[in-house]
Amino acid sequence: MYRSRVLAALLCALVLASSPALFAEHHETETNAYQRNVDFVAGRVVQLAEAIPAEAYGWRPMEGVRSVSEAIMHMAAANYFFAGRLGTPAPEGVDPQNMEQITDKAECVAALEASMKHIVAALGRVEDLDAAMDVFGREATAHDMVLIAVGHAHEHFGQLIAYARANQVVPPWSQ
Repeated sequence: MYRSRVLAALLCALVLASSPALFAEHHETETNAYQRNVDFVAGRVVQLAEAIPAEAYGWRPMEGVRSVSEAIMHMAAANYFFAGRLGTPAPEGVDPQNMEQITDKAECVAALEASMKHIVAALGRVEDLDAAMDVFGREATAHDMVLIAVGHAHEHFGQLIAYARANQVVPPWSQ
């Protein structure tokens, strides 16, 4: 009986000692999954921005809705915003507040690509998904901000697919 208690205590100690390693492995896998997900969207959305003709960058589906260039630059600006909230500020010289003013196709594509690389890198640097933070005026965690960033990337990727198709552009990966 004494022997089984000692074995049980050793087993419990072993499990408790390995818990931080198990958590770290889970955390790394989870943040890597978010990073891979956004990296996938990054590749596709940049291809799409390149495929949309320059003359369509001013197109908007109706008055009061973002144009193609404004939607692209909104996505770019938000990538820098989310990265900053997650601890990776925008590079020097990048002003997310004024990005939607950019309308030139080449500048939009370059800015989008740079912002996608930036948010992907920022997601890889998140160390504590449980870290408390303010997210749009409410108590939340870094994990909440990561999910918002991932969802935002997908939302505007879908928007750009719709904009492209409305302008007779077939997404390159669908051809």
